[in-house]
Amino acid sequence: MKIKLLVKISLIIFSIIVIVIFIAGFFSQTNNNPGKSIKLISANTTKTSNTDNPITLKSFSVAEVANHNTPLDCWAIVNNKVYDMSNYANKHPGGDSAITSFCGKDMTPAFENQHSNSKKANSLLDSFYIGNLS
Repeated sequence: MKIKLLVKISLIIFSIIVIVIFIAGFFSQTNNNPGKSIKLISANTTKTSNTDNPITLKSFSVAEVANHNTPLDCWAIVNNKVYDMSNYANKHPGGDSAITSFCGKDMTPAFENQHSNSKKANSLLDSFYIGNLS
């Protein structure tokens, strides 16, 4: 009799745990909805992003960008926007030199030549956006 009661209680607890895990997973996917976007606020630009908080973006001079010219501290310019590529260079499918050769520099022509029609590449680049060129 006690064993049947323990089995029933165990099944109820197990069921509750499974339901809680399922609900938690559902809500975590809902909160990471890639279609959800808001506007970022800046003195120089407005950008759409997948963040829930407005962020004031900085402006950087060419000289400031030029100071970030190593593979571990790699900023690059594309279309007058500044991107921190430090964590991506070694993951680039074309090899890290495709990025690191442009650390601290304007890589607009190279990026446009290789990725101008790629929504995936442009979306990925947007994830590294840190500000505008002043």
